[in-house]
Amino acid sequence: MKNLFWRLSVLTSVGSMLVAAPALAGQREDFRPPGQSRRDRDRVVTSTIPRPSHSTTTVTTTPPVRDVDLVCMQKAVEKRETAIIAAFDKFAVAKKQTLEKRKIALLDAWKIVNRQERRTALRTAWQNYRKESQTAREAFHKARREAWAQFKNERKACGKNAHADEPANEGDDAQI
Repeated sequence: MKNLFWRLSVLTSVGSMLVAAPALAGQREDFRPPGQSRRDRDRVVTSTIPRPSHSTTTVTTTPPVRDVDLVCMQKAVEKRETAIIAAFDKFAVAKKQTLEKRKIALLDAWKIVNRQERRTALRTAWQNYRKESQTAREAFHKARREAWAQFKNERKACGKNAHADEPANEGDDAQI
């Protein structure tokens, strides 16, 4: 059985499945086509074994050379990320102020005894909140897009393959 596995591994490494096919199909270990002696079968197997080369060659692979200025890219990324963080901070402050205004407007509306006036005040409070929230959100997205546009321009100066190394893009920040 050990001989069979050795033969199969040799045949597999060489890529010749013609002789190994019967052995893989579950037939006897000493299978040979009709009219072929055991010595002929072994000769066929051994003749397909590649002979080792007497000369040894060392193959070294070097990574492809990338024309990227790493310091330039670090500066560009730093500038982009700082701009996005600053824009988010402004958005958070604006959103908090909007929420505080909504809170005050809703509390004031619920102090009104007249139902029709109260409903008008509540509707106005929610409309103002939506409008101010949208303004804050649009300002944030505009600043984020500008930061990415600036980054893309600066990245071009860092080398021709600078864009290939970073898998992230502007769409990854769209959900902030």
